[in-house]
Amino acid sequence: MGPEAAERRLAAIMFTDIVGYTALMAESEVRGHRVRERQAAILRPLVEQYGGDWVQHVGDETLSSFASATDSVNCALSIQAALQDEPELRVRVGIHLGEIVSREGSVHGDGVNIAARIRPLAEPGGICVSDEVQHAIRNQENIETVPLGEHELKNVGRPVAVFRVQGTPGAPSPAKRRPDTEALKRLRRSHRRLAWAGAAALLAVGLLWLVRAPILVWVVLNLPRVLGASVEQQIAFAETSDGVRIAYATSGAGPPIVFVIGFASHLTEGLGSPLYDQSGFLSWYSRDHLVVRYDGRGFGLSDRDVTDFSLDARVRDVEAVVDALGAERFALYA
Repeated sequence: MGPEAAERRLAAIMFTDIVGYTALMAESEVRGHRVRERQAAILRPLVEQYGGDWVQHVGDETLSSFASATDSVNCALSIQAALQDEPELRVRVGIHLGEIVSREGSVHGDGVNIAARIRPLAEPGGICVSDEVQHAIRNQENIETVPLGEHELKNVGRPVAVFRVQGTPGAPSPAKRRPDTEALKRLRRSHRRLAWAGAAALLAVGLLWLVRAPILVWVVLNLPRVLGASVEQQIAFAETSDGVRIAYATSGAGPPIVFVIGFASHLTEGLGSPLYDQSGFLSWYSRDHLVVRYDGRGFGLSDRDVTDFSLDARVRDVEAVVDALGAERFALYA
């Protein structure tokens, strides 16, 4: 049973983030976590109500996709309307209509990158869209757009015309609502796990001596997922001087220690992550230190579409993480 085939399709991609989230986390992690949970509680039902797919929620950033540009904009208007009484939860929204590649619950492509670059152009509590989206919604009576001119966006090979959106939320389009693809994917993944478990049980009946090693490996890799991570980590993103987005994680409190690995790593799924820290290595360091780990360019949660893996480039990865932390003094573990 191989991985799910990649699906190419045209979609409206919506990125959101919380204004002032980094400062809020620095002031109070408890309030920061509460605001992030409130963000998901409000945004996700609205995304699903408008036929969208809730694809990703990392840190304070959310990524959703829609089959209809109109539904994506009406959803964004509904989100901002719902947040009027949430003074701590002001979000910026960026939307672009383009081709994406969808595989195993994640999406990639130029459409995703452009939407991510448009989002910072929105004002707190505002919505910005690309010219492709503006063209698709131009005849909607409840939606108004204001041109903000063309912008040069990082890693985008052409100027992109950006528009500010205002108006009142419209109703979802029943004809364009998509099925709950996430539920279908979860069901397929569940079926695959059941199939694997059944096959292992059948083999164990008559061929236990042949499959001892594969069963042991399966237990070693999956038992931590049942037991849970040994420490809680917070994931955020920094941008290098050459425009590469670097994912980093922090745990604990105290003098910072930066683990300079970043190669063939994954902050949440890798062997060096809290998920597989059964020896207590990260837990021990996190008791008295702010432990900082990161995925280097091309790996884990960091940007994958890069070509420069030189020593200078990898130094820029570390510099971006340290600058994002605002740490003046820190230790390197390498």
